[in-house]
Amino acid sequence: MIHDLHSFRHIIVTSTSFEPVHRPDITQVRGHLTLTDQSVLHVRENYITATGWIDYPYHWQTVTHQFIQR
Repeated sequence: MIHDLHSFRHIIVTSTSFEPVHRPDITQVRGHLTLTDQSVLHVRENYITATGWIDYPYHWQTVTHQFIQR
């Protein structure tokens, strides 16, 4: 899994590492981005090895922790 955020560098102020965590049945990538308006986007990618199923949960909130989108 390669996560190239370079195209979005104009709206991303900071980000955590998006290094994959490998477990026997799942690979998970998680992290968060702080955007130029100081809102925070928490993202996660889950890859289920046995089925090939992938999902992308996320949670976006303002700097004061007010919910924007999930």
